[in-house]
Amino acid sequence: MSTQDIEAMNTQVIKALRATTQKVTDCFLTTSPYKASLNNSTTSSVYATSTQLVAVSKTKPVHLLKACYNSGQRHFGENYVQEIIEKVSQMPTNTKWHFIGPIQSNKVNNLINKTWPHLHMVETVGTMKLANKLETAVGRIIADPSLANVGEGDYGGADCVEDEGEGKEGKEGKEGKEGEARQKPLQVLVQVNTSGEAQKSGVAPGEETVALVKHIVEEVSLPCWCVSVVQVSVFCVRVLCSCFELIFDI
Repeated sequence: MSTQDIEAMNTQVIKALRATTQKVTDCFLTTSPYKASLNNSTTSSVYATSTQLVAVSKTKPVHLLKACYNSGQRHFGENYVQEIIEKVSQMPTNTKWHFIGPIQSNKVNNLINKTWPHLHMVETVGTMKLANKLETAVGRIIADPSLANVGEGDYGGADCVEDEGEGKEGKEGKEGKEGEARQKPLQVLVQVNTSGEAQKSGVAPGEETVALVKHIVEEVSLPCWCVSVVQVSVFCVRVLCSCFELIFDI
């Protein structure tokens, strides 16, 4: 692929990212319970602390991720263990990585050891077994940071420019790679299969979800901030709304 082709792809992706970010912002401004008190001076700060756009970067080449990073995007989502492992060392250390794909319990150690301290969140926790495995792997590497085995890379190199004020976070990330402990625990989302489709992963809504969240909160030392929703395969506003209503009921 020529340099011109890469630049054209980067431009297209940046345009799409900005459009999506604007849509999310507009949605926040029209649905936020605080919208009456928002003004131009407070909008950005309230929005920044209330919502977080995660760019799903699975199967995408790193040059597109770097283009998005240089446009201000920091959170990226990956579906496959090997792919996220390969990309971590090619992006700046203050990149926030989200694992959004299904993961077998026997691959947890590989995921944690080869992405720590850069892995920010696992969004697909649907069983107590997986929650326990994650807790064990994270606890082990926090106790002994030398277990971290992130591959060699340029961490963005000259292609990525950190904003002013982000240097400390980036510095801590690099120190973590060299053996300094990260104290912040891994965050997780509980994955709820609201549509009930057999081919979809996730815990069933209702008592099973409540039991899993309770287990994570009370017995597993991983912050469980909210739940993720498995959407239906066929887009239908009525069905999607019913799925989200299940989450609110929980």
